Amino acid sequence: RLGRLLRASGLADQRRDFQRASARFQLAQYKAEHEAMLRTPDYAGYQLLMLNDFTGQSEALVGVLDPFWEPKGIVSVADVRQWNQPVVPLARFARYVWRTTDTFTAAIEVAQYGPADLPDAVGSWRLTRRDGTGLAAGTFPERRLPTGSITVIGEIRVPLDGLTEATALRLEVSVAGSANSWPLWAYPPSTGEEDPATVVIRPAYDATAREVLASGGKVLLLAHGLTNRFTARTGFASVYWSGGWWGNRFSSLGILCDPAHPALREFPNDGHSDWQWHDLTQGATTFDLAGAPAGFRPIVQPVPDFHHCHLLAQIFETRVGPGRLLVVGYDLSGAPGPGPAAGHLRRCLLRYMVGPEFNPTTELPAEWLESRLEPEPPEARPGAN
Repeated sequence: RLGRLLRASGLADQRRDFQRASARFQLAQYKAEHEAMLRTPDYAGYQLLMLNDFTGQSEALVGVLDPFWEPKGIVSVADVRQWNQPVVPLARFARYVWRTTDTFTAAIEVAQYGPADLPDAVGSWRLTRRDGTGLAAGTFPERRLPTGSITVIGEIRVPLDGLTEATALRLEVSVAGSANSWPLWAYPPSTGEEDPATVVIRPAYDATAREVLASGGKVLLLAHGLTNRFTARTGFASVYWSGGWWGNRFSSLGILCDPAHPALREFPNDGHSDWQWHDLTQGATTFDLAGAPAGFRPIVQPVPDFHHCHLLAQIFETRVGPGRLLVVGYDLSGAPGPGPAAGHLRRCLLRYMVGPEFNPTTELPAEWLESRLEPEPPEARPGAN
């Protein structure tokens, strides 16, 4: 059934990419939720509704394992054992996304539910770039870890001012033979660089945008908040349980992108949703681009729930006559709130647009494109008088 739906929607070639991106995002969500429970004193435990895929009514393919209790080949036992074993190192930190002017701080704890006390547990930590090069490392004093308890073993403080560019980091902690790790990101502060004169930034697909494109110019359309029948305000988390019960055509399982795409080359990512995408995707405007020319792919594409299989987009580009248009559904307005990832992504996109690699190969049909970018009149919206 999934294959038929994907083929009918023209997305069959992305099946493996969708599987990988949604599985890695599922792991990030499970890990965060389970560790929050493990950090909570006197928490009585947890139970997963399903560890494997449910193949009954409206199919819920939510399992870390397939319907036969076998690994799917994307998330490993080692991935899950980081946070699901008798002794689990834990880290309390304020956020996953930092500025390079910050000092990263984390309190390190251990959830110990093994069969006996650990009298002389030794712990260590290190903060590295994703390529493995180290930023800082240290050890914790020997500690007794009583069974059935959560024990604070120390604190980490690392100034990030030695980083000069956007950097993906990893915090690793080992205690008593158990290890855990967390992804982090650090972004440089705004340098105050002015927006390039060769790119016109517009909040709507208005007369000014059309004139610039008609004259062969470049337009960055910041379409966050656009409302029409082809858009929806969407969030960070995956659809709950089954899109067959509670979903719609905008239901998604995180995002899919190519980390090597020149628009994202300076925005560290692994091609799927992770915590550096949270502030961007929470409340984002997502476009339904079903009906686009065959093979058209957005730069950032939400992974559709397979019950609907629509071509969705949060960043996409197209030629418009002699002009070039980049459409973004994230809040990159510069207003307080979106966080350092938003400001950095805006700079990345503008640098891409002024360079020679901003050269869309597809021209979306004019009327079709306008139907996706035209705001809906207030009187046409549900509930309008």
